Order: sequence, then structure tokens, then C-alpha cells
Amino acid sequence: HDGAVAATVVRVLVGPGHGGKGRLVGSVGEMTGKGRDWLEMRESGPGDEAQEEYVARLTRPIAPGESVTLDIEETLFGAMKPVPSAIREGEDQYMAFLDSFYFYSPYQTVDMKTEITLPMSKVTKISDQVQPASQSGKVITLGPYSNVPPRSFEVFHVRFMQPHAIVSARQLHKHFWVSQWGKIRVLEEYVVANVGPKVNYEVRRLGESKPTFDGVTAHLPKQASDVFYRDDVGNITTSNLRRPGKGHRVLEMKFRFPLYGGWKIAFSYGYNLPLVNFLEQITGKQRYRVKLNFEPSIVDDMDVENYALSVTLPEGSSDIVMDLPRGLILNSKDKRLTFPTLSYVGSPTLQYETKYIRARSAEHPYLYIQYTYPRWNLFRAPIALIIVFMAMFAIALGYGRLEQLLRLQKTMSQPLQTDDFKKKN
Repeated sequence: HDGAVAATVVRVLVGPGHGGKGRLVGSVGEMTGKGRDWLEMRESGPGDEAQEEYVARLTRPIAPGESVTLDIEETLFGAMKPVPSAIREGEDQYMAFLDSFYFYSPYQTVDMKTEITLPMSKVTKISDQVQPASQSGKVITLGPYSNVPPRSFEVFHVRFMQPHAIVSARQLHKHFWVSQWGKIRVLEEYVVANVGPKVNYEVRRLGESKPTFDGVTAHLPKQASDVFYRDDVGNITTSNLRRPGKGHRVLEMKFRFPLYGGWKIAFSYGYNLPLVNFLEQITGKQRYRVKLNFEPSIVDDMDVENYALSVTLPEGSSDIVMDLPRGLILNSKDKRLTFPTLSYVGSPTLQYETKYIRARSAEHPYLYIQYTYPRWNLFRAPIALIIVFMAMFAIALGYGRLEQLLRLQKTMSQPLQTDDFKKKN
């Protein structure tokens, strides 16, 4: 710190993603003798020549002349492009990575070095303007550079061989249904695509087929039950659900067909959770807070381009407040009432959306929702059901009595037939 007064915060700029779709600052940590302390981070709005700006509050003020070591985790979406864009089945795929070889910072950087770790050591091209540049196995080193001005951004690209499929979730909709009767129902709907080079030629069922993607793995809460997995056709039996292990259950799901480059598939899976493990009662007897995991359950290396979250609370809930974890920014899309079976008041449904999130990247993957729910609301549905059945029974009983009364009146209104009786006697 070379300023005149003590520093309490650090500014973090999100630089322009050249060729990419967006950036996400996941976390900022301060390295101490005991390890890493995560810093409180908030979005302060657009910065100069940047998309976003964050402010991270240090654990203690840094006096002039002192230094602090920070660990900043940032995710860049859509920075890799297939080159060429189309290949034949079985051919090797190559990707091009584009970004700045400078760290985008609001401060002057005295010394800087950039390292890029690739999946393989086979590199076919590195930008000529990047000097100095060296390669050792899978690691490419750019720099070192000295006295880099603030907000420096110089684009470079590297073309390398990618042995594995590049998979992206085009859409993810995660829906929670919270029932005060003791259950949380969870549904995750995906549209997954292989964003590698397109396979525009004939695809064989047999033989070598690379690079493809044929399934995903999800880590469900250990309390998960009634698990299902289906796609647009129906239920899929090629799945395996393991018993609870280290804090979770493993759901292995296979697709109906492998995903070649440019192919996509839509599927969904769901499960039930016991409410008692995720609900707590707070101030007052009618105020509750439910804990929900907003992250995708899939643990594969996958980015999510469009994320939607829906939460349906118990019927009659009010005074709803959502507490988001640090670093998560959700845009409110809609708040409305839904009417499930036997509902006449309506259940509040909150809908949010955002772009570009990554599975297993958040330090705290839970969001908290507080709401007020009077206990007598629990008996709303049973009482309504009893009233409906009693009303139906009363209508049926009244109709039967009315029918008997009409028959009796009809019989009494007819004259007695006595002529035949006299002839017989």
C-alpha cells in the first residue's frame, strides 16, 4: 500500500471479455498465516471502461507501506472457440482461447506474470505479439511484465488440442416447492449442449467416437428421496443412485444418445427433501426461515448460460424476504400466486433469473427465505376439503329427500281406482 492513509477496501474490476460472453468474480480471499479469509464483497456498479466493479472489505486496515496477499477467483464464460468450427467424427478437436495477458486492475501493477494451464501440451499457435512467452509441458507462461498501467488490456490467443468434450448448460431452471406439511420438492430442468466443433458429417454408431459426452453426475442431499430422471420422451432407466455417503447421494445419469459437437439434449430430474432439515423458526411463533441450495446439483465441469430460479412457498405465506449469499446477483423476474390442487388462496411463487453461473463455485451455496406463516393455515386445506365433502353430502341428501317428497306428492294427487275392486267383489 503506497497511499497516504490506511486502506480498508480493495476494488476489483471485471474486465471486458474479448470474444467471451461474460465474466464472474466468484470470490476474493485474503491470505493470512492461518490460511485464507474470505472477504465481504459487494457490487458497486459499473466501473470506468469495465462491465462491473466490486468492492472487497479487508479483514483489517492496511497502513501505508504494508502489504496484503489476495486470492481473486474469476470465471470467464465463452472465451474458448472451436477452430475449425466443424470436423468429422473421430478427428481431434482444437480450441482457441482468447483473453488479455494482463490482469485487469484499477491499480498499477509493479510485477506481473500470467500462467495458462492447458489440458494437453499440444499447442499449435500462440499470438506473436505476446513477448516473452514460454511453454513447459501443459503450462504456458507469459511475462514477466513490469510497471503495467491501470486497466491494461491486451488481447492474445492460443490454439491447443482439447481431448475432452466442452459442455455447457444453455438453460437451467431450478424449482422449489416448500410445503409446511413437512416436504420440499425440487426439480432441475436442463438443456445441455456440446459446444465443441460441430460434427456435420455422417455419424457411426460403432467405432471410435470422440469427443462426445454421454452423461452427467449429480450430488444430491443425503436426505433426498423419491428421485426420478426423465427427458422429453419419458423416464430414463439408465441411471444409478448410490446410497448416502459423504454428506450427499450420487446420481449418475446416462443420456439416450451421446452428444457430438453441436448436439444438445433436454432432461430433468427431481427429488423430495424433509422440511425439518432445512427450516428453522425465528422471531415469533409464526416467522420461519428456509434454507435452499441455489447451485446446480451436477458436479461435471459445466457452465450455465441462463439460470432461472423459482420458489413456491406455502399457501398463505406473507412478509417474504430473501437473503442472497455473497457474490450472487439475481434479477427479480416475477412474483405471483399459483393455485395448486385444493388451493383457493394461492401460493406465493418467486421467480428470479441471471446469466453465467458455474456449478460448485460459490463459497456459500445457500440462500435463505424468511416468511410469515400462521399455524392455522395448516388446517386451511383440510377444513376446505371437509366443507366441500359436507356440502356435497348435504346436496346429495337434500336431493334424495326432495325426490321422495315429489314422488309422494305425485302419488297423493292421483284419484283412487275403485271400479276394478268392486267388480272383483
